[in-house]
Amino acid sequence: MTDSEASGDPSRQQPARVGRYLLFDALASGGMARVHLAKLVGEAGFSRVVAVKRLHPHLAEEPDFVSMFLDEARLAARVRHPNVVPILDVVSTTTELFLVLEYVHGESLAGLLRASNERGEPVRPDIAAFILAGVLAGLHAAHEAVSESGATLGIVHRDVSPQNVILGADGLPRVLDFGIAYASERLQSTRTGQIKGKLRYMSPEQLEGGDVDRRTDVYAAGVVLWELLTGQRLFEAAGEGAMHKRIAAGATTPPSAIARHLMPSVDAVVMKSLAVRPEDRHGSARELALELERVLPLASQREVADWVRDHAGAALARRAAAVARIESGETEAATTVRVNQARDADATDVATSHTAPRPSTPPPRREVTETTATTLASRDSAPRSRRALPLAILAVVGVLLAALLLVGLSAREPKPPDPGLAVISLPQPSPTQVAPAASLEPTAESTPTMTQAPPTEPPPSATTAAPRKPPKVARDPCNPPFTVDKDGVRVPKPACF
Repeated sequence: MTDSEASGDPSRQQPARVGRYLLFDALASGGMARVHLAKLVGEAGFSRVVAVKRLHPHLAEEPDFVSMFLDEARLAARVRHPNVVPILDVVSTTTELFLVLEYVHGESLAGLLRASNERGEPVRPDIAAFILAGVLAGLHAAHEAVSESGATLGIVHRDVSPQNVILGADGLPRVLDFGIAYASERLQSTRTGQIKGKLRYMSPEQLEGGDVDRRTDVYAAGVVLWELLTGQRLFEAAGEGAMHKRIAAGATTPPSAIARHLMPSVDAVVMKSLAVRPEDRHGSARELALELERVLPLASQREVADWVRDHAGAALARRAAAVARIESGETEAATTVRVNQARDADATDVATSHTAPRPSTPPPRREVTETTATTLASRDSAPRSRRALPLAILAVVGVLLAALLLVGLSAREPKPPDPGLAVISLPQPSPTQVAPAASLEPTAESTPTMTQAPPTEPPPSATTAAPRKPPKVARDPCNPPFTVDKDGVRVPKPACF
């Protein structure tokens, strides 16, 4: 795809939501897809800025293309190498089809070459050698990729070009877009003219519809190397037919014919990679990389990083600011986004405009930065102080009412006993006194009206509802067996003897 920059700052646009991804306006657009900055929004506040390659709608509606694209994307996900941009996810709905890629803060090799040509500064040979060595390392990793069972997958990129190589601000080159070229080529065979590849980088056997293998990618890498060393296009023609003829005839101009400082040994390596017949080329990307390192010194990664920043510093600064706004959530202020789990990402989640729908309950959890938290705290301090005074007054009133209630309960008179119940109050002996034993015979000091005292009952329990009546004791007529007359003389009772 081309790297034509989209207008405007993508981070300042309201994002469209597709499943758990927020898609911002496109960074670049080409014949097959548009590249967006996007944000992956996960659970528990997890988020990540990613790059999304979103295929054009007419491709997403082609069942054959979608099937082949998904198959190739699954294969490409098996490629794991530092010089390859990894595929993180594939999203396919009834109206959407896109790849989720790791976001690389950098610039495409096509953009860097354009900036270099505008300055009139050719790429240093050691920088060109470092870039191509990294590209070839990534391609070799793809060619050697195996399935879960260990079988070779036979992956061929088929679209190696400056547009599909990105140089990070760290100076590391990375290859993009494994899996798309083959699907587009297959669709082109059935829908002639609908999709066109980058002809100037295609091998002769690829143009003729023959079998392709890793040597096809070696040829395309050789074209890129020739252009890096010379600063010019290898094949130029007025039309498609003329371009086909030029490629079929093969390259005849060595790099040193344009870049006079290059040695003949460099010409030999480059021209071998551009051979018309696959068997005359290097057998693998690794073989070409080893020969390139033998004839050219390689710049350091730091030197390449400086070269990238020198040629694309302004664009990198703008993109870094956009990424910072996306990461901070500033761009989501006008759009309420509900975080969905991956299983909820279906066709109903597709946002058809740049304004995401406002979700119903429950409300989303907002990510609050340190600055936002400080602002909210300052806004809430005044209302909290105003609410504290009424609450304190209510608390004091409650304490006073409770105290008055306790005083009232303690001052209340006890309820008088029921007159129908006999209540006996017995004197309690002091600790130094000993109670005398009961005697059946009264002394002379006993009163004439003395009667038998009922047995002592224990004090009623606190849980007893009411005191029980003492049991009635039958009076014994012979106790005592005498009476006392008015003179105080005891007179025996005849019935008791």
